[in-house]
Amino acid sequence: MFDDESARRWKPSLPSWGKAKVLQQVSAWWDEVHQLSGLPYSCFTSIPRLPGSTRGALVERWRLWKLNLPDAVLALPRGGYGALWLRVRTGGGAGKAEEQLVDAELTMAGNLVLRVKDVAEAKEVVGDYVAGKYKKPNE
Repeated sequence: MFDDESARRWKPSLPSWGKAKVLQQVSAWWDEVHQLSGLPYSCFTSIPRLPGSTRGALVERWRLWKLNLPDAVLALPRGGYGALWLRVRTGGGAGKAEEQLVDAELTMAGNLVLRVKDVAEAKEVVGDYVAGKYKKPNE
């Protein structure tokens, strides 16, 4: 399935600097917010996208890349959702069909998946989610 040879042949596309900058700034902002709110720091993480310098890191990132996971997750139950997943789309657009399929599966599993285009929108979405402003519709 994920062998060393496949990982060696894999040529990842680097994320746009815009996406990397958004994730970096939101992570730094979360570092401040979690201290003030008493929430655990570890419940927010961004999914690595850059190729690693070691073979093991490269294989692990290749596995995550193949899953088409969103760019960040806030693993904190709020408003009936299990977690908030963020997909950064600095260029706009709906994304690849594979990404949309993963987003639908995450939603069916009880999570909230949202697309953000910049740092301000990401901070607003995370803040609103933590405050409980997103409510899962009754099924």
